Amino acid sequence: MDELEKVKQLLEAHQGKGNTISAGEIEQRLGYPTEDTHAKGRRLVERCAKKYGIPVSGDTSGYFIMTNQSELDEYKANLRSRAKKIQDREELMEKNFKGWNK
Repeated sequence: MDELEKVKQLLEAHQGKGNTISAGEIEQRLGYPTEDTHAKGRRLVERCAKKYGIPVSGDTSGYFIMTNQSELDEYKANLRSRAKKIQDREELMEKNFKGWNK
């Protein structure tokens, strides 16, 4: 069994918002050293979701498979909010750049 299949099995055991698994725990279960950023675990979850078409959501406590429309709606709202914050920061830096040292 390859590592993405193992991640799939881990995610399948974590369905619904109240049943999360962290990226760090995924790394540990696969035998990887855990790092502060848990970048390896996050990448594995993303690759697994793409490969198997899994509706994965995440929050500050970890990842889980979405099981209802409410969880999907909440996840989409979170993504839109994050995108808006990035766009606002981009616009601020553009404004600051144009006004710097004038």
